[in-house]
Amino acid sequence: MAASTSGDTAAIAKEIKVQLKQARELINQKDHVGALKLCEAIIKKDKTCYTGWIMIAACAQELKQFHQAHSALNKAFELDENQSVAYQGMIQLGERAPGFLSEIDITSAYRKLCSLTRASDPTKFFDHAKKYIEYLKKQIECQSTTTNEQNNPYRIQLAELCKDIVEEKRLQLSQEDEQLYRLLSTDILSPIKTLSTNLNEFLSSNYFWLSQSSSDNIQRLNYYEKYIKSICQMGRSSSDIIDYCNECLTLFPNSTIAQNTIIIIVLESLLPQIYDSLAPVAKLTDALNRIRSDENNQISAPSICGKAYFLIRNGKYSNALESLVNLNHEDGDGHHLVLILKMVCYAHLHIIKETTDMTSIARTKLTNFIVKDILSSVESLIDLCLAMITYDLGQYEKSIQLFDKIVRNVSNKFHDRAVYGQFNAYINLNKPTDARTCYDIIKDHLNPSQELSCRLQLALIEEYPSELLKIVQSALKEANENEELFELTVQGWLSVGQAYLSIQHSNDMFDKDQCKYAFNKAIELDEYFWESYACLSRYYNEIEKSLSEALAYSKRAFELNENIESVQINYVDNLLQAEQIYDALEILERILVMNNTKTWAHFRYGLVSLRINNVHNAVKALQIISRRPPVAGATWSALGDAHLHTNNLKTALSCYSKAASLERETLYSLTRQAFTMTLLGRYNEAISLFDKAIDQSPKYILARKGKGEAHFYLAIQQTGLYKDELAVFHVQQSLTAFHDALCLQSNYACLWKKYGDACMLLHPINDDLIHIRLPSLTKKFDENKIKDVDGCIVLKKTDLLQRAQKCFMQAIHLKSRSAVYWSCLAQCVYIQARYNSDDQRLLMLALEYIKVAISLKPNDHLLWNTLGVVAAHPAFNESGFAQHCFFKSLQLQRTATVYTNLGFLYYRHDNIQLANNAFSKAQQTDPMYSLAWIGQALIAEKIDYNESIDLYRHCVDLSNHSQGLYGYGKAIAHLLIKPTNKSSDTYRYSINYLNGNQRAADALTKYIQRNPRDVNALQCLGIIHEFNQRFIQAANVYQL
Repeated sequence: MAASTSGDTAAIAKEIKVQLKQARELINQKDHVGALKLCEAIIKKDKTCYTGWIMIAACAQELKQFHQAHSALNKAFELDENQSVAYQGMIQLGERAPGFLSEIDITSAYRKLCSLTRASDPTKFFDHAKKYIEYLKKQIECQSTTTNEQNNPYRIQLAELCKDIVEEKRLQLSQEDEQLYRLLSTDILSPIKTLSTNLNEFLSSNYFWLSQSSSDNIQRLNYYEKYIKSICQMGRSSSDIIDYCNECLTLFPNSTIAQNTIIIIVLESLLPQIYDSLAPVAKLTDALNRIRSDENNQISAPSICGKAYFLIRNGKYSNALESLVNLNHEDGDGHHLVLILKMVCYAHLHIIKETTDMTSIARTKLTNFIVKDILSSVESLIDLCLAMITYDLGQYEKSIQLFDKIVRNVSNKFHDRAVYGQFNAYINLNKPTDARTCYDIIKDHLNPSQELSCRLQLALIEEYPSELLKIVQSALKEANENEELFELTVQGWLSVGQAYLSIQHSNDMFDKDQCKYAFNKAIELDEYFWESYACLSRYYNEIEKSLSEALAYSKRAFELNENIESVQINYVDNLLQAEQIYDALEILERILVMNNTKTWAHFRYGLVSLRINNVHNAVKALQIISRRPPVAGATWSALGDAHLHTNNLKTALSCYSKAASLERETLYSLTRQAFTMTLLGRYNEAISLFDKAIDQSPKYILARKGKGEAHFYLAIQQTGLYKDELAVFHVQQSLTAFHDALCLQSNYACLWKKYGDACMLLHPINDDLIHIRLPSLTKKFDENKIKDVDGCIVLKKTDLLQRAQKCFMQAIHLKSRSAVYWSCLAQCVYIQARYNSDDQRLLMLALEYIKVAISLKPNDHLLWNTLGVVAAHPAFNESGFAQHCFFKSLQLQRTATVYTNLGFLYYRHDNIQLANNAFSKAQQTDPMYSLAWIGQALIAEKIDYNESIDLYRHCVDLSNHSQGLYGYGKAIAHLLIKPTNKSSDTYRYSINYLNGNQRAADALTKYIQRNPRDVNALQCLGIIHEFNQRFIQAANVYQL
């Protein structure tokens, strides 16, 4: 059975061999259809027949059955992927059917075909490679407009293919062919920025080969320079690069790339020694001298960096930065050096933001360095600049950590400079022990001026300013003896100046000229260091007392470094002291944008906002502080002031109470608390707090003024309630308080005005009750006054009014353009005229005074109303002018008071209709204004006496105005005196229902209290007492 199977297999194989031969003959005869059928029959017999699949693919291609051809080729690949025939077929299929195969299939076939033939037959490989190159060129041309060259895979494949051809030694390429493929690969790779190591090396070898083989000098120089660039990027040793640069310069002395590369390498090697004055710079000098021969090379970045390096070594950072500032550090030869040198300049010029940005970028550019063994030192230089700028930010603890990172890296050249930085940071942190430890480490490496400056700084921080000045004097004497220049560092001179400032009040050694000289020397050494200007600002504040100079230097300090809190505070406070409020506000907003956690800035912002009446911002800023413990009492006081501006009295009082509890009842919080209580009508509590403040500080004027005001308002309250004896008592207390305040400070116009207001208050009260006893104020005030044994004088109503007049005149003397004071004087004189039988002289004075007030403030409606009242007096007979004044007042502001005054003017001239309209307008404007109702009641009296009762009763309900009290009593008496009225509805309602007889008796009693000689009122009261069956009281009244 096995033998039979073996025989069948052999027969089939023999048959297939014959059929393959037949199929080949049919293909040669161009009978592709027959050949295809025969091959298909073969495949049915043996699916693993590689040749059969290949022949099917060939026939299908000829018959344009491309899918079948593609499928057959794939079967062939599966059977044997290392046969080149199938790959050739795939390439042919791509050529016969453009677009049928994917580009990946075609390039894979070419790549596999080249790979298979290279090892076995270099000639065939070369032939296939040339076709592959042509195909790739076409693909590159097609995709160059749509694909990023960096991501174009065909360029990489073409370059790799050229590399294989050039490196295949068995091909024995001619120089022309090798040049052709090297040039092709060079052109193909040139647009690509990032290459693999193999391709980079190949590109570099191309440049080298072309630089040696090119006959054209311009091309040869171009390839020399490209080769220099490529080996710099590949990390070749700096000595090899310099050798090749020198070789290039031997042939081409004006090669800018070679010259610049040498400068870059030398500069990179010198960076770790940038602060070393003994560093060997001969090579750099030679390189720079060589490049100067071509004027065009003066603008190259490496040559500018070389010059900047020398400027930096000499401490001319500003000049170095000026030369570097216009150079771009993003790309180009040596621009990583531009970045590093700019960073160093910015750090030494204390330009914070730029230094910080540069240090971040510099770390990303370390790969651009040609000299790799200095990278650790460059990183330390970056850390040093970052530490320096962190120090400038006032972040001393953080700067110490950054300096320490450099100190721990013992291999770098910046160790001593980092320790010196730590020393200065510890000085600013007031840590003398740590500072001295740093000093001990570096003192042997410091130059004499640095070493002396360190000792001075230590003496200052250890609180030995006199010792410091002795050290300076000794060193100065020694320098003079040796005919040497006396030098210190910036910090040394600042220490000298600060030492002088610290002994300004307590030592004979103080010399303000030497103090100023020290600060100026510090500025001379480093004109960009903020602390020198800050110290000079302090000098002008404390020593010269020159605000303008202090402000100018504090502004310069802020411009140089706006991050230091002491600089911020000093500048803002100087602006506020100079009354430059809006500038201060702008600076505070800027500071808070930088750091919103600064409590002092929020506090000042709140106070300044309050000062310009921006209460919303003030409250917002002060509330922020109040939520950040610990909160100072001053914050609560300021917040109280802000709420007081919005008339939020209860909240303001709460804030002041909080401030008083935190500050143990300081004068300001106590006084503001009492003042707010006065506004809330809690007068007795306010007086108690004012007394407490006066006990703490008897000369505190605000407390005495506040106490006087509280008693004054209490007197007004008691006057309105007809508690006249209490009113007199509180006026007595008020005048005493104002008197005490004036004795302390007589130049405050407001105190004289308050004193005058209190003197005027009692004019409606019965003179028999007034008995004010006061200490003598001035001779002018109290001349011709009888004094008791205690030197006090007793004042009656007329005396008080005259005294009020003198007070207002004194206030005007101090502040002559105050319309309010002139108005008060006019009213006082007018009242005196009324109490002096309408004295014509006094009335004329009142008229003149109120006219002066209006000339000072013509748009004040109250002044026009007062002028109208004065002009309406019968003595002037100026009713038309008075009407004009009232109209003018109403134009400015419509008030019930003016409408009422206008109504009374019309009423006096029997123009009842106009009077009624005016009173109605007053009632509409303010329904609670009692005088308007009195006017309507007077009109009602003219029509029907009984009609006026309800109006007068409403007046009495609203207030205790004397006219209302008298009118109501008179109306009730009139109702009671006629027996016929008893049956009327008015009588029943007013007497029986509302008990009007009793209320009228109370009203008339109040009226007579202040008008005891009014016979009509006494008669009305007697009638009502009779009705009430109080016959004894009635008899007493009739006797009066």
